[in-house]
Amino acid sequence: MVEDRPSRIVVGIGNPGPDYSGTRHNLGFQVVERVAEDLGLKLGRPFGTTRKVGKSRWALGRGPAGTFLLLQPLTYVNLTGKAVARAAAWTGAPAEAIFVVCDDMNLPLGRIRIRPRGSHGGHKGLLSVGNSLRTWEFPRLRMGIGKPPPGEEVDFVLGRFLPEEEPLADKMVGEAARAVSEFLQGEALESLMNRYNAG
Repeated sequence: MVEDRPSRIVVGIGNPGPDYSGTRHNLGFQVVERVAEDLGLKLGRPFGTTRKVGKSRWALGRGPAGTFLLLQPLTYVNLTGKAVARAAAWTGAPAEAIFVVCDDMNLPLGRIRIRPRGSHGGHKGLLSVGNSLRTWEFPRLRMGIGKPPPGEEVDFVLGRFLPEEEPLADKMVGEAARAVSEFLQGEALESLMNRYNAG
């Protein structure tokens, strides 16, 4: 029934497959996986569900704010919006209830920023989501990965963190996962911004 469908969606942006696991561009995937683990949920691809959520790994859960959907689009970053739009159409969730988590080269490593809306800022995944939803009025949590040298952006985002960067990156994933969990519990976005944007 419609009332049992998720009222909140969390989307982790990333690329599918072992070649991309652990890369800077897959921080969104890591956060969704951490949240699922913390909540005892299993991300999967149940047979016959592509019509509902597109080409994705996903899990349904329930919290104080109602049923929610954790989503890992398997469409590659540039086509993230296809799966997000499919999930939005199935659930009926408005754009402001779709929380998108991604990496960001414009933030220092370890810094997270939550915003209720905004442009894509050069991120191909956010660009795809905005174009597919036909609105930029969706909240997003951006995770800083630092700035690469000019001309090395692609190799940088598809590369893995250096050993000395890993502790800070892991701490950032933990903070982002806590923010996402609080969003799923019904925490107001303004409260999350006040709490997590201060660092």
